[in-house]
Amino acid sequence: MTLEQQVISLDLAKRLKELGVKQKSFWTWHTRLWQKSGEPEVYLWPAYGFSNNSAPSGRTHKTNYNEDASAFTVAELGEMLPTGQFWKDESNDKLIRTFRAQGENKYWWCELAQGTEVYPAPMAKPIHREVEITEADARAKMLVYLLENKLIKPQ
Repeated sequence: MTLEQQVISLDLAKRLKELGVKQKSFWTWHTRLWQKSGEPEVYLWPAYGFSNNSAPSGRTHKTNYNEDASAFTVAELGEMLPTGQFWKDESNDKLIRTFRAQGENKYWWCELAQGTEVYPAPMAKPIHREVEITEADARAKMLVYLLENKLIKPQ
């Protein structure tokens, strides 16, 4: 599994940044502009210990930190997403569940459900579902949904 499959996509990273999620992750989608061509290049880079004076290839570049966005991992998203019975309202408790589909076309889905969860069969009514090829993107889309609908506040 590549690193790109273990973190959220660049588009979702930018959207979470726009929604006010703290940019605190082990990995960053980093943007640099080459001085000669002015062309941007985006790549994954460790969020710690970055030097403006060096690039992986050794070529000179200008850093554009305004374009950088945290490339959250599945584990980091798991810390941000409410789990189990995470809030109460007048109706019922709600919970977040992540599943991987079995079969030929494997994909992940993350759903917001209402009711109770009983192992091994979930006994809850789905309210909203996000489906993606990677677990990280499925969880990130659910986080975007919760933030956009003001069901949770940015952390």
